[in-house]
Formats: sequence, structure tokens, C-alpha cells
Amino acid sequence: MLYVYDKPGSSSNEVDIYYVEDFEATTDGLLLTATYDFPSSVTDSETYFLIGVGVYESDFNYKMGKEDEDLLKLKNDDDTLGVKLGLKSKYYLSDNLSLSGRIMYRWANVDNNLGEMFDHNIVDYTGAEFSGGLELEF
Repeated sequence: MLYVYDKPGSSSNEVDIYYVEDFEATTDGLLLTATYDFPSSVTDSETYFLIGVGVYESDFNYKMGKEDEDLLKLKNDDDTLGVKLGLKSKYYLSDNLSLSGRIMYRWANVDNNLGEMFDHNIVDYTGAEFSGGLELEF
């Protein structure tokens, strides 16, 4: 990625050019989740409403530098508060085996701390999650 930064108060001929390469972001979330079990008229299935609130901890690794200079390996991190909402449904095949499906939506944005010279300082983890599978209860 190439970024051009106009120095505040400088003439239009004075710009610094920065390069960012090999940008990697990893995030771990720790959420407190609450569920509400909807009353069901069908005894073979269950539907739940889920809400989760928690902290997302992100680590960023990248190389950055000015034009005609060696790129520096940099690392920083940030934490943010995130929210998840969703529904989960289970259809029981037997007393302890069920098919399940879940749809969730997450809101979480993290500042990557690249500095105010860059337009794209936010890593957006907002989005939908779909999952399904077999559940064995014991």
C-alpha cells in the first residue's frame, strides 16, 4: 500500500510518501453471552435468541517506511468493545443428538494505530456469521 501524507501548513510540493506492506491482523474475543429460549409448540425443536458483549483484542504486524528508506517491522495492538446478536435453532434427532443452525451478527471496529496520516485506521470486524452442525449432548 502506498500513502501520501501532506504535511500540515506546508506548501503543496512538500509531501512524505509512506509504504505499508505485509499487514496482518489477528483478533481474539472474550464474550459474555446470554440466551433466551423461545417457547416452542413443536417438541422436537428449540429456538434461542443470543446476545453477547465482550472485548476484542487485536494485534497488528506490518512493515512501514518512507520512500527510499528501509521498511521497519512494526507491531501494535488495540482493544475494543464488541456486540453480537443472533438466533440459534436445534432440531432433535434423538434425546441427545440434534441438528443445529446459528446466524449471528457482530459489531466491532478496532483502531490499527497507524497514525493520523492514514485514511484507513479502522479494521472493521462487523459482519454476519452462519454456522451449522450436529450437537451431541451428554
